[in-house]
This record gives sequence, C-alpha cells and structure tokens, in this order.
Amino acid sequence: MGWLKKKEPRPAGLKHLKVAPAADDGDKFRALSDLADAASNRAKAREFSIQESRARRFWHDKPIGGVGSTGKFWSGVALEAGSDYGRSITRPIAIWIVSIFVFATYYLARGDLKPGSSQLNSALPSWIGDAPEFAKTFIAQIYGFFSTIAELDCAIGGGGAWQQTLDFSLKTSLLRVLPSGELISENFTHCLFGARQGVSVASQIPLDVSFVAAGQIGMSMFLIALFAHALWMRIRNG
Repeated sequence: MGWLKKKEPRPAGLKHLKVAPAADDGDKFRALSDLADAASNRAKAREFSIQESRARRFWHDKPIGGVGSTGKFWSGVALEAGSDYGRSITRPIAIWIVSIFVFATYYLARGDLKPGSSQLNSALPSWIGDAPEFAKTFIAQIYGFFSTIAELDCAIGGGGAWQQTLDFSLKTSLLRVLPSGELISENFTHCLFGARQGVSVASQIPLDVSFVAAGQIGMSMFLIALFAHALWMRIRNG
C-alpha cells in the first residue's frame, strides 16, 4: 500500500487544496467513527465522520468524474465552507447577509440610472482624524464609491435606486416569501430599467439579471438549509 502515499490525487489547478496523506485514511476514520458510535459517543462519531469526508476528498471523491463521486466532493466542500459541517451557526448567516449587498451591487451596476440631484459627497468623514495617508486614500475611494451609489436616482420617477435595489435583493434572498414581494419586483424593474408601455414587467429585466436572481435564490436556499442543519445539530448535541 506504500504506493498510495506517493500518488498525487489532486488535478492541476487544485494542488493548493489540502489532501490526506494516504488513500486509506478515510477508511481509518470510518472505523473510528463506527467504534465511537458503538460506544454511544455521538460527538466523537460525528467528528470522525467529518474527518472521513475530508480524507476521502481527491482520493475517492473526485472534483470531476462520476455523478456520485463529484456530488460528494463538492457537497463536502460546500458544507465545510458554509457551516464547518454544521458546527457553525453564524457562518451561513454572515455569508447570507454579505450576499444581499453583493447581489444588490451587481443589480445596481446593471441599471440604467442617473446621478442624484444633490452634489455627491466625496469628502472624507470627520472620524478619519490623523490616519496614515495610504489609509486616507483607500477610505476616500470606498467612501466616494458608496456616496455615489447612495445618491443614484431611479431611471424614472423619484427615489433612490440603492434602496429599491437593496429591497429587491433582500426579498429575493428571502425567496419572495414576504408580503408585497411582487410589488417590490415591479418597482425594482421600473426603477432600474425604466418602463415600456405594453411590455410585461418580467420581460424588461435583462437576461443576465434574471439568471443572477435565480442564482441568488438557489444560494439563499442552500444557506438557509445550512443554518437549519447547524441549528439542528446544536440542539441535538446539546
């Protein structure tokens, strides 16, 4: 079995990711998990099961290959990144909150907007004080960017485009379960892309925005599932 330890299972482009020293490490963790489960040590059994999933990565579960193997590989990566295999409740929530602003920024960038009527405020805020010059430059760029976003007006009518876009991103991330979700969608479409008579609201949204919104819904469903799983594991394990 010594040849197993010398083989490189990671494909080009993924060699920076961690891999178990040997192909049979997963079997060893599986045996330890079974022993802990037989001893009614649920916490240890869970930990060994997680280590088994990590040890099987690349050796048995491939990033590209059979359906079952590839599914196990990427579901394991997603579980680890999204909630540390159900051990973190705050991580999926934090990713979900950040994603709302990231998607909103994308929607805003795709809109047909106009500058606000008031002068954009690009001056440094007073709390900067005596910060180093490089810090002032960086903060000035970030502050100016968000000041510009905050003062963008809708394509038609009044009102701030950022508020409409953030509302749409929030409702989309909540899977449109909140009341007035469709109204927000219509307001968002008219605000960012204008209104065309005789054309349905949905058809006025660019195709890439529709695909991104669908992706946001899928991502939010996954993060909500990760949060529910982590919460269940916390309750189950006390």
